[in-house]
Amino acid sequence: MREFGITDGRSEPLGLQLEVEDKLIRFYREDTGAKLVIYDELREVLNQEIGARQEAEKRAEELEF
Repeated sequence: MREFGITDGRSEPLGLQLEVEDKLIRFYREDTGAKLVIYDELREVLNQEIGARQEAEKRAEELEF
């Protein structure tokens, strides 16, 4: 993986720390330690937000009548 600048579990050009978690490679920002989310996690959060918004809109409509 040297061609990607990855040594010792980190990518200096990207500023990321790489760690194996289950069958995935997880990426963490070196400057903050924040974990970068993967697509499945992002989709789950988005679906939760959409559901919460729909519930709030439904409650708002019920209060109008």
